[in-house]
Parts: sequence; C-alpha cells; structure tokens
Amino acid sequence: MFVQTAVPTGKPDAPRTCTTVNRTSTSVQVNCAKGFDGGLPQEFTMELYAAARNGGSNGHRRLVSNITSRSKPEFTVTGLEPGAGYFVSVYASNGKGRSPTFTLSVSTLKSTHQEHRRTTVI
Repeated sequence: MFVQTAVPTGKPDAPRTCTTVNRTSTSVQVNCAKGFDGGLPQEFTMELYAAARNGGSNGHRRLVSNITSRSKPEFTVTGLEPGAGYFVSVYASNGKGRSPTFTLSVSTLKSTHQEHRRTTVI
C-alpha cells in the first residue's frame, strides 16, 4: 500500500537581516539571510529606489534597479550616482505568492578627485 502525505505550502517568509556589505561611489552590495521558503522553490528580488532630494513629489520614488536572484538574496547594483541616497526593498516569492518586504536605506560614497583620476586614466 502506498501512502502519500500532503505537505502544506504557502508564501515565503521575508528575507532577514539585510545589510549593506560593500559600497563605493557608484555601487552598493546588499546581502540578506533567507527566510522560510514556504515549502516551495523561491526567488529573491531587490528593488532600488532613488531617495528624493527635496522630500519628493507626493511620496513617489524613482525605480533605479530591479534585480532577481534565484539562488540567494545577494545583490550588487552598479552605475549609481556618487553621494546619493537610495531605498532598498527586498522580498522573496514562490508559486504561492510574495513575502513581506524588508526595507533599508543605503547610500553611495561621495566621489573624490583621486578616485576620479583612477577611473579616467587609461
């Protein structure tokens, strides 16, 4: 006799402990710990929004980058503006839906003349 047991599945838990692990004048790297996957394969998405310089217009933020990772919640965004602030939203998703969002603020370093010289000398 064959007995099959059904395991309940659900939406994944939010990624945990997201932190900025590296930043330069034009890039940021954010790593998180995985939450429970809900019993299904999950993927991770990071959305990076530009922080409004003067309070913003009606709370709207400009989406700068959207990255999905199928293996782990680790993301690097390049080509950013030096000395700029950003809001990061990270969430997991699976076949049952999307997790709550983990949100944090990040910023790039201000550009220095020395750094500028290093990147422009060929």
